[in-house]
Amino acid sequence: YDIIKYNKLAQVNKLRGSVYMKLNEAVKGGEYIVQAIDLPFEMQRRLEALGMTDSARISVLNCKGGGILIIKLRGTRFALGKNITQNIEVRADNECGQ
Repeated sequence: YDIIKYNKLAQVNKLRGSVYMKLNEAVKGGEYIVQAIDLPFEMQRRLEALGMTDSARISVLNCKGGGILIIKLRGTRFALGKNITQNIEVRADNECGQ
């Protein structure tokens, strides 16, 4: 199921002409826009309550070992584990000088 869903997303993204990636592939200092969040209901709602919604801008402040990222979201710093970041799809924020 996940492979089929991922392939469909990849096809849609290819048509849009955008390069999407998982948040755990982000680089330190990069700025990104959230495109999709695919997490269990409760976890997704918690992230939304903290401000991580579709089209939210995030900055990667640091990449720790094991896939842990320190991000800045709406002025607040968060640490996210790999189990979360590998389920968040982002694209580079081209409006931030990239």
